[in-house]
Amino acid sequence: MDTRIIFSNDIIDNLNLLIAEIKPSKIFVLTDKFSRQHTLKYFSDNLIFQSAIHITIESGENHKDINSLSEIWQALIDNKADRHAVLINIGGGVISDIGGFAAATYKRGIKYINVPTTILSAIDASIGGKTAINHQNIKNAIGAIHPPFATIISTRFLKTLSHDDILSGLGEMLKHALLKDLKSTSDILNSDIDSIYRDEFMDILRDSVMVKEAIVAEDPYENGIRKALNFGHTFGHAFESLSLSKNHIIPHGVAVAYGIVAELVLSHLVLQFPSQVLHQISSYVKDNFGSLPITCNDYDLLIDFMRQDKKNADSEINFTLMKSVGTPIIDCHSSVEQIKTALDIFRDLNQ
Repeated sequence: MDTRIIFSNDIIDNLNLLIAEIKPSKIFVLTDKFSRQHTLKYFSDNLIFQSAIHITIESGENHKDINSLSEIWQALIDNKADRHAVLINIGGGVISDIGGFAAATYKRGIKYINVPTTILSAIDASIGGKTAINHQNIKNAIGAIHPPFATIISTRFLKTLSHDDILSGLGEMLKHALLKDLKSTSDILNSDIDSIYRDEFMDILRDSVMVKEAIVAEDPYENGIRKALNFGHTFGHAFESLSLSKNHIIPHGVAVAYGIVAELVLSHLVLQFPSQVLHQISSYVKDNFGSLPITCNDYDLLIDFMRQDKKNADSEINFTLMKSVGTPIIDCHSSVEQIKTALDIFRDLNQ
């Protein structure tokens, strides 16, 4: 299950070394239209990329579906990829997720390398081995655990990110910080968004990545503590699925940021999570991410989405909640009444 994680802005040199080690029969490069536009010039003079077979899909979460996956499979088949081929995924979380799933399922599994170009992909989607596509507006409904051979984490392409992309990454970084300790949480709350353009942001990325990597190493197949990484995601995925159903897509990490606030509210109701910290986090999310436009008329649909979440067992909605910062409690179940109360309080805090 081990994935080699390389922190370096020398992406090409590291890719050359990895390819020399793998000795693949063929090299495929997967991008979406956005990542291809913003990365192709950097890679264009490299011999590996000149000889590779390029696959490009449409950009966006709404294209992380069976149709795009089928395009990738077909390109692999058309170009006679065998089990010794390698797929290099260059892009954000959509590319890491769908490219990893394509690699997991083609010929029962081929090697792949992730080159994340967004903060969110660097700290979340490109490590840990979870791969997936969305189906019928259900986030990550179909997937597999298939770790990449390696992930190269760089700040080289972060200047291409939109403000929403930056916020999406910060949402997951906030989650990792809350799982770790008060200092890490304070560092995120006091961070300057503009710092992502500076070299020292690599240290912040590394710290966030290592929170997830340590948990994944302890529990690669999510039988126990890895479920802590689901914090913010039961509500977050429901918010994301609601936005998909309304064709008003919000970025994954932004949905997770809202989900963090909602689940901290539930944590306060159920586990007495400190109200002072809850208000600090909710203020940070409101000030930086804005308000989430939901009403009480959305509650039943949100709960239906939660019931379809892959983390559930025995028809109960499963949450990871927080007793305090750094103390996650996995496998928590709450009643529909508690969930609706949490949504009421979330709306009050977020409006």
